[in-house]
Amino acid sequence: MAQNSALTRQPPNTNLLQTTKFILTLPRITNTQYFCQDTILPGVSLAVISRQTPVVDLWSPGSKLAYNEFEVTFLVDEELRAWTDIHDWMRGLSGGVDDQEWERANRKLAANPTDPLKQYSDGVLTIYSNLNNPKIRIKYANMFPTDLSDIKFDSTQGADTILTATAKFRFDFFNIERL
Repeated sequence: MAQNSALTRQPPNTNLLQTTKFILTLPRITNTQYFCQDTILPGVSLAVISRQTPVVDLWSPGSKLAYNEFEVTFLVDEELRAWTDIHDWMRGLSGGVDDQEWERANRKLAANPTDPLKQYSDGVLTIYSNLNNPKIRIKYANMFPTDLSDIKFDSTQGADTILTATAKFRFDFFNIERL
């Protein structure tokens, strides 16, 4: 049997992933690529099945994956564009606060019967190499917002303090594409 030397055990690419090398694209939220500060590649868990025996419980993999929430933090521009885009999206999903708003939201969905999933949006997280070449594209299917953070105004802060907000999304699944 051949011995593995230190040279044959090295991975072909020893460059490490950098936290700043990404672009997030969410078509329903304007300016995402420019104002996005950080995001999380959600973790995933696999349900397990317990098989009981008289001596010890044995475990088998289940058949359901559970993805964690997708989270993004973004800069808040002076017109609150990204924040209000998410707010309005959430309001439309909830049916609005009065009958007229609910009817307008339903009319928008009914106006495009070829797109029954209009309340959802796909998203793409592109991860770049150290040389700024796209390496991995993560495509999220059927995203929708579930949480939008507060924006705190504070007159004791200096003018150079930048406001950020955080939004959380649920999605069906994601696919990873190597470029």
